[in-house]
Amino acid sequence: MQNEIMKCEEKSFDHVVCYGALHFLDRTEFMAVVSRMFIVARKSVFFEVEDVSQEYIDAILKCFGEGLRNHNNRREDKRKKGLLEPPSL
Repeated sequence: MQNEIMKCEEKSFDHVVCYGALHFLDRTEFMAVVSRMFIVARKSVFFEVEDVSQEYIDAILKCFGEGLRNHNNRREDKRKKGLLEPPSL
């Protein structure tokens, strides 16, 4: 997905949707893909950022190795506090 979306021209889709896939991207790839989603969309972007537990990440890594790496792009980054955390109401 990260390679394919980079090939898309600006404003080439009315709507861009991504569910259940962004947890396979590391933080750098995640930020690049989400940014590119807004560039290629003409009207709307919908996506889900999964809150993947460290236990799940470790279990998948143990079972499948590096070939199926998972990342939690929703968790707080110690260097960038609050990145992608929903605002408190």
